[in-house]
Amino acid sequence: MSLNINTSTILVSCLSAFCSISANATPKNAEYLPVELSFINTTTSSALDESDHNFNCQSGFVITGRKHKGDENGDTWYTCSEPLANGERLTFRETYLSSDIEESDSYFSCPEYSVMTGRKHKGDENGDTRYTCTYIEMNGSPVKIDRDNTYTDGSQKESSSDFSSVPYNMIITGRKHDDDENGKTWMYYAGLKAVGPQEPGEPEENINLIIKNLSSDDIVLNAEFLNEDFSTISISDELIEMNHSYTSPSLFEPRNDENIPQRIEIKTSSDQLIQSYCNIIYTKNDGNLSVSDDCDNLDAYLEVNENQSSAVIEVK
Repeated sequence: MSLNINTSTILVSCLSAFCSISANATPKNAEYLPVELSFINTTTSSALDESDHNFNCQSGFVITGRKHKGDENGDTWYTCSEPLANGERLTFRETYLSSDIEESDSYFSCPEYSVMTGRKHKGDENGDTRYTCTYIEMNGSPVKIDRDNTYTDGSQKESSSDFSSVPYNMIITGRKHDDDENGKTWMYYAGLKAVGPQEPGEPEENINLIIKNLSSDDIVLNAEFLNEDFSTISISDELIEMNHSYTSPSLFEPRNDENIPQRIEIKTSSDQLIQSYCNIIYTKNDGNLSVSDDCDNLDAYLEVNENQSSAVIEVK
């Protein structure tokens, strides 16, 4: 296995949820540029029982603050705001609901292209917390987290914590908490990037994935692909016979400084697992495409032929 990029927690979270992403087509050669964030119509919720609540901002709003007082029987308040990017409203699309996370030793960050819009908690510090994130667009293209513009204003004691991202003109991207109400809590903030103007004259590059069956048995492919117009294709029980290959449809091409995962699972024809779901990751830096993976039993390499670039996996 060759993994030559840093797949952060943000990216891993995205992988588990990216089958929910659905967006309009985005120019292949456009770059993401920072946007100027501002907030309007900020409101604060009523007091909620921390030990048993399920809160979501109204549609079109994001969580920009959280306050808590006391232990698990104390009150929690949330602040929601309507975000503007360069003075324009954003489009809110599908939501992502996290798995249950034990509150006393938790760290969560929303998937790429999404922002935090809800939180649910039940019980004390040993109870479970779940987060809701919503995928967003600007002018028909997905909006992403600006990794070059992040901030945390330090930890606060949970029982007297009061966080807000509004003074920094940032959205909340994640939260961390240790121990009980006397433990520390962190909130993580970031700016956003949106697709800028497309540069003319750049040749388009076709991206796909090729799986070569070099084994002594037929194999079966399951996959979740993000295709070239940024919609999802699910592949179920695709049989690849011995000494044959499978070639995917055209896949979404990353822009500069962007990682795009494509998920695959491979079994034998008798349903024995060869590789559980893992990610083939397409990365572009300075206009150059590379391929890596986080698979345990497979390796991906890049094969380039004129304007066709393929991630190739050989199953032996």
